[in-house]
Parts: sequence; structure tokens; C-alpha cells
Amino acid sequence: MAGYAYAVEESVLTVFSTATARQQRHLLGWFREIAAAPFRAPDYEEQDSAGRTLAVVLRDDWLVTYWCDHSVRKVMIIAVVAVEGA
Repeated sequence: MAGYAYAVEESVLTVFSTATARQQRHLLGWFREIAAAPFRAPDYEEQDSAGRTLAVVLRDDWLVTYWCDHSVRKVMIIAVVAVEGA
């Protein structure tokens, strides 16, 4: 089974644009990794105001939050936060 496509929120693009080139490469790799295996268990789950399950993963020193729209086979990446000392 092929992986999913992914899309990012505008706030993610804002963070991405301020990241170093190395960080940008890592983030893109992680986005692709998440989309390639959308059923992999996240590090943490929470609910948003619409009742969707949000998955949160820690990759190096970044928290990536996303939800999967299985009906259209897309991962929606909604937040990326740098974490000091992770």
C-alpha cells in the first residue's frame, strides 16, 4: 500500500521559512516519513476542537502535529514546534 500525500498549514510554512537549510531538509524528510506510514503510532495523541484525533511525534528537537484524512489519503501537518534540549 502506497503512502499518503501531505499538506501543511500556513503556520508550518512560517516556521519552515525561518529554519536553517539543514533543518528544512530534516523537516521535509519527516513530513515524507509520516505520510509514507500514516498508521504508525504517534508519540502522543490529543483531540482538537472539531473532535479529530491529532497525532504528535517528536523528531530530534521538533514536535510535529498532524491528522490523517483517510478518505482522501492525505496527512494534514498543522504544527511544527522547535523543542530545546529534546
